[in-house]
Amino acid sequence: VTDQSVAPRSVFAHAALVTALTPHSLAFFIAFVPQFITPDAPLLPQFAILIATFVTLAALNAFAYALAADRLRGWIGRESAIGWLTRAGGLTLIAMGALTALARRTN
Repeated sequence: VTDQSVAPRSVFAHAALVTALTPHSLAFFIAFVPQFITPDAPLLPQFAILIATFVTLAALNAFAYALAADRLRGWIGRESAIGWLTRAGGLTLIAMGALTALARRTN
């Protein structure tokens, strides 16, 4: 059930704020961005290129998810599909837990 009283701009602003302040997003940028910075070159053009690239790729990714969600909306809404998705998700988590438990450390 959707609430039509919430403005799309408000939803977008909230999602952007949550995404920007998520710890794993910040850790990703701290680890990822320095690899592409040349200390001897001016920083502003480098940041502009990195930001434009990231925003473009993020928008394309979000658009792809939106298209997929739109195409799958009818199927996912069915009770039988929800049951299969729940089972598949549970089996996936069990399998990942088992693989983690059986993994050997490489020291």
